[in-house]
Amino acid sequence: SVKELVNYRLSQSFRHLFADNKGKNSLGIPIDVTSLENFIVTSMQQPRVNVKHVAQACNILDRQQQGVVYDCISVTNNCFGASRLYHIGSSNMQGISSVVREAALGDCVKYDINTAVFTYIQNVIKTMEPDAKTPYLMEIITEKSQVRERLVTECIQDTVTTPEHALKMIKSAITALSFGASPSNSQGGIAKAIMSKNDLLRFGMNPFIKGLRREIKIYNKYIRKSVKQGKMATISSHHYQYTESQCILDIVNNIQADILMTVHDCVYTKTSVTNPIDMQRILEKHFGQYAKMERKDISAWQNRS
Repeated sequence: SVKELVNYRLSQSFRHLFADNKGKNSLGIPIDVTSLENFIVTSMQQPRVNVKHVAQACNILDRQQQGVVYDCISVTNNCFGASRLYHIGSSNMQGISSVVREAALGDCVKYDINTAVFTYIQNVIKTMEPDAKTPYLMEIITEKSQVRERLVTECIQDTVTTPEHALKMIKSAITALSFGASPSNSQGGIAKAIMSKNDLLRFGMNPFIKGLRREIKIYNKYIRKSVKQGKMATISSHHYQYTESQCILDIVNNIQADILMTVHDCVYTKTSVTNPIDMQRILEKHFGQYAKMERKDISAWQNRS
C-alpha cells in the first residue's frame, strides 16, 4: 500500500544516495529540522497522504548536515546575458514543492514579486514610448480578476469543466499570449490551454484579446530590436527572466535582512526586512509603478499529535 511504502521510506536512511555538495560551488541553507519532522508527522496523519511531499521532506532530512542543506548552484545564460540562478541536483531546495521548502525553512518571511508579466510589458512599452496608449494592458493590470472571469464567461462555453478549471485555462492562455503565442497556432501554448476548437476560436476573436494582442505587438517591436533572430516567445521569456533575476539580485544586494535563500521570483528572509520601502522602489525600477511585493509570514510546523 501507499502508506506501507511511505513508512518504509520514513524508517530508512537514503543519505548515501545524495552527493555531499558542501564546498563544491554550493550554497548552504539553514533549515528547521524539527519543523520538517513535524510536517512529515502531520502529513502522515491525513486521510490521503501526499507521497510526493513526504518523500521530498524525507530527502531533505537525509541531505541536511547539522541543520544545513548544501545545494549546488548554476547560473544559466541566454541572449540577454546572465539569467536565472538554479539549484541543481536531487531534491534541491529550489526545485521541491513550496510547502515542503517552507516547512524546512521554519519561521521566516517570504517576499514574492506579485506582479503579472503584463506589468513588465507595460513598463517596457512606457520606457521606450512614453506616449503609447495601452488601455487593455492597464485593464488587465488593474482589474485582473474581473478580466479573467469575464473571459471565462465569454470564451469557455463548449468545454465541460469546473469553474475553477475554466479559470485556470484562461490564466494559462493569457500567460501564453503575453509571451507571443498566437490563438491560431494549433500547436501553441494557447491551444494547449484551451483544447476545444470553438472555445479557442472565441478566445482569439474576443475584442479584449484582440486589443491586448495589438498592444503586446508594440512590446514585441522593441524586444525584437535587441535580438534579431529567434522565436518571439523564447526571446520574450528570456527577457522577462533576465529582468526578474536582475531585480532579485538588486534586492538581495540592498535589503537589510538575514536572507535564507532565493527562488526565481521571491526571497526568503529569517526576519522582516527593515527597509521595505527601498525594496518596493527596487521592484518598481525593474517592473514599473504597478509592480507589488507580497509578504507572507511563514510559521514552523508544530507537533499537534
